[in-house]
Amino acid sequence: MTPSLHDIDLMRATIQLAADAARRGGRPFGAFVASSRGIIATGVDTSDASGDATDHAEIAALRAARASAGAEALAGCTLYASCEPCVLCTAAILHAGVRTVYYAAPRELALAAGYPDVVAADTARGIASGLTMRPLAVGDVGEPFTAAAAALAGRG
Repeated sequence: MTPSLHDIDLMRATIQLAADAARRGGRPFGAFVASSRGIIATGVDTSDASGDATDHAEIAALRAARASAGAEALAGCTLYASCEPCVLCTAAILHAGVRTVYYAAPRELALAAGYPDVVAADTARGIASGLTMRPLAVGDVGEPFTAAAAALAGRG
């Protein structure tokens, strides 16, 4: 499956969403859920602010998409994530019925930036039969992590 120009544009927007969240002091992760008709929902990781460890960007986007479009509408959707989804998010993506995921940053980049959540990505790949998960690196996929480091430095 070759990404379309639409996929590339949405991935750029996903990276920007994550970088903007990081600049505001949040975690550097963002996600979009989109159908062939356009964007259904977005999400950013608010797990630090909410104290809820499940408030990852992908899950926030899935929750919002389900609320606005209904569970049945998600089956033909694509999820765009600023970073390779962790095992928690992969399970949620599968449960929601989404079968295509594009992600920008590989988990190694998140680990190097101090975000260990993605360490279980190998396990996620193991449970992901029926799910197409592909990297789609456009622009500076590390921008959200750079923004997060700058925001943290500015607070210190």
